[in-house]
Amino acid sequence: MATKLQFIQSTSASGVSSMNMSNCFGSSYDNYFLTITEYVPSGGLNLNLRLIDSGGSVISASEYERAFLDMLSNSSFSESGSTAQNLFNVLNFNSGHDEGTGANATIYNPFNSSAFTYCTAETSDYSSVGRGRKLVMVHKSAEQITGLNFFTSSGTFDCTAKIFGIA
Repeated sequence: MATKLQFIQSTSASGVSSMNMSNCFGSSYDNYFLTITEYVPSGGLNLNLRLIDSGGSVISASEYERAFLDMLSNSSFSESGSTAQNLFNVLNFNSGHDEGTGANATIYNPFNSSAFTYCTAETSDYSSVGRGRKLVMVHKSAEQITGLNFFTSSGTFDCTAKIFGIA
C-alpha cells in the first residue's frame, strides 16, 4: 500500500542545548515520519529525545525503553538495549563525525492517549569509520503526546528536524 508524507513542521536551532518541536502531533494522523539533519554537536556527541505530553511538559520519567543494532564498518556488529530510561538516545555519533550525520524515524500512535508511543529509527554517521544504527524504542505510558524535545547531555548543538504525517 502506497503512503504519502504530509509536511507538518520544521524546526532548526543553532548553539542550543535543547530544542522543542511543539504541537507537531494531532488527530489527523496516526503515524509520523521524522528527519534529523545538519546535526553538529559541540561537546557531547549524543542527541537525545524526550516526548512532550498534552500539557506541554517534557516527559523525563523512567518510562522509555530501547533496543539497537550498531553496525560499524571496521568491526563486528553489536546489539544492546536498555529499560527504565528517562530518554531515547537517538543519535550517538563517533567522535569527529563532521563528515556526515543523519537520522530518520517513524513514530507510531503519539496522539492516541490509550496506546504506548513506539518509534523505529535509522541513523548514520561517518568520521574515519562509517556507522549505521537501527533502533526500536517505546514510551511505556499510554498518554497523549503532542511534541518532541531534543537535547544533549553536555555542550550545545545545531540541528534541523522535520516532521511529516503519514497518510
